[in-house]
Amino acid sequence: MANYGRGFNFQIVTVNAREVADSYFDVGEAIADLRPAFREAFRLLEADEVEHFAKMRGRYILTGATMRSLTRRRAAGAIREAHGTNAAFGTRVLHAHYLTKSPYDVENDQVSKHNGHGRSAVLVSKPATRRAIADLVLEHVARPFGDR
Repeated sequence: MANYGRGFNFQIVTVNAREVADSYFDVGEAIADLRPAFREAFRLLEADEVEHFAKMRGRYILTGATMRSLTRRRAAGAIREAHGTNAAFGTRVLHAHYLTKSPYDVENDQVSKHNGHGRSAVLVSKPATRRAIADLVLEHVARPFGDR
């Protein structure tokens, strides 16, 4: 580098610039379509629901429809919607909306209801599962970079 008064002359050399640019393009595409990560996330959420219903020892299982819709992907009433950057997990079973956690129910990370009145008796969101889902999304987005 030549020194010219108070400034200096420099050159930036890029190594594998085209490959890096392609990887960033692939990351952009991965961010725009998170469906593969969401599909795996649904499996984790279903497993949490299986565990939750086992802990409830038969509570909130009048017909079994709510439990099936939260634990089986293709059950009647199951909501498993994955779009580019958002996903929905839940149930369309009518009475499930009204099932509110009792103070006597086991604490199991039940989610707050949308109307702000209590927590769902049947829908859970465990911190460990939320972290695992975040890791799935991160892995999906970072996959174009491989093991570099």
